Amino acid sequence: GIIEYVSNSIEEYARAFLRHVNGERIRGAKFKIVVDYSHGLAADTLAGILNSLGVDVLPLNARVDETKLAMLQSEFKANQERVSKIVRALGADLGVQFDVGGEKIFLVDEQGNVISDVVAAALMTELALYANPGRTVAALITLPNAFETITAWHGSRLLRIGNNMQRVILNAQDEGILVAIDGTGSFIFPEFQPTVDGMMAM
Repeated sequence: GIIEYVSNSIEEYARAFLRHVNGERIRGAKFKIVVDYSHGLAADTLAGILNSLGVDVLPLNARVDETKLAMLQSEFKANQERVSKIVRALGADLGVQFDVGGEKIFLVDEQGNVISDVVAAALMTELALYANPGRTVAALITLPNAFETITAWHGSRLLRIGNNMQRVILNAQDEGILVAIDGTGSFIFPEFQPTVDGMMAM
């Protein structure tokens, strides 16, 4: 067989991203955010997208560095504390920290408080269903019963899945899932692409 590589993959991703979100509403909100890219690949892609959406961004660790493909927990926590302090100092709306692969996101609220991964998953569920009531959300079986409550508020269905995201990645489109969550910073939006995507989650 022949392996074909997609040319201009960053540009293609950005165009698809912008088609999938409400750009006018985002521009109107005039968001100010702090983003720690963890020296990962998300920096190359997301900066242009956020600029197109009129988001005021203070980037941290935005230079891609192949020597930093892994991060110690102590370094991760130190970076998170830095994001928290800068959010408070700037009066930013949100702080976002990516893992190196750009797949997982970790959030800081407008007061500089670190949002736990489970709470972030619950907030994502609420936001997604507020805009799309009646849809299905997939969540790991390890997540608390609060997720049933949230989906019930919106007349929606919660699909409990095994203790990994692989089944969701394989079956998400077939099952009509709006968003899949694992409570560890991973989110899948199958209608955009059936894989974990921190940039779309942000």
